[in-house]
Amino acid sequence: MASHGTSCVKCIFFIVNLAVWIASVGLMVIGVSMLVESTYFWELFAEESIMPIAIMAILLGVLGFLIGFSGCCGACKENICLLVVNFLLMMLLISGEIVVGVLVFINRADVEESMTMGMTVTIKEHYGETKAATESIDFAQQKFHCCGASNVSDYDGSVFQTKAIHGDALPDSCCEEDTESAGSCSYTSPSLKPGGCVKSISDTIEGNDLTAVLVGLAAIIVQIIAVVLSCCLISEINSSDGY
Repeated sequence: MASHGTSCVKCIFFIVNLAVWIASVGLMVIGVSMLVESTYFWELFAEESIMPIAIMAILLGVLGFLIGFSGCCGACKENICLLVVNFLLMMLLISGEIVVGVLVFINRADVEESMTMGMTVTIKEHYGETKAATESIDFAQQKFHCCGASNVSDYDGSVFQTKAIHGDALPDSCCEEDTESAGSCSYTSPSLKPGGCVKSISDTIEGNDLTAVLVGLAAIIVQIIAVVLSCCLISEINSSDGY
């Protein structure tokens, strides 16, 4: 019969792995959504940068799913084989998260370049022509209070301007809400948002760097605790079986 301490360890271990399982399902959904709704994301990023991100999200989701499944089942059934699999996969996940975190930090400039390229092409060629392009650019300009990828001049010679009644016309999302009537936003509008979206988005991300680091560290610490708990469970089961 399991001791009170062992039961407590099993309970905590089960909860941690259940949380990992739930998070992995969410991660897989995000990855699949990025592929299914790829046209929306490709309006903001260069196409070649989206596919690897989506695939990475799906792979990490699958790995997390296997970790959660093996952990929950291993704890309930006190199955050493499943617990060992859980231990190895969790170590792999922790290593992968550290590598991904370092790569994201090192290649941040590449992400900004990809976004600049993707948004500029969309603004020049697709804004006002397709629903996905128009909605994604409008969302970015409204959310981050910006206009254009680098600046407002990205709209110069765009398909949107060539079809507009006025040659200096800009999207309504380039001006602050409730300050301009629909269709009246232009280069001379007093409510024109001056900055580009790539810089605004980058500044927002940089402003939350500490939060992201703390959340990442907390996740890794929880996973390390799960690794320690799996070792404790394996030891307890071996002891109870007389090994």
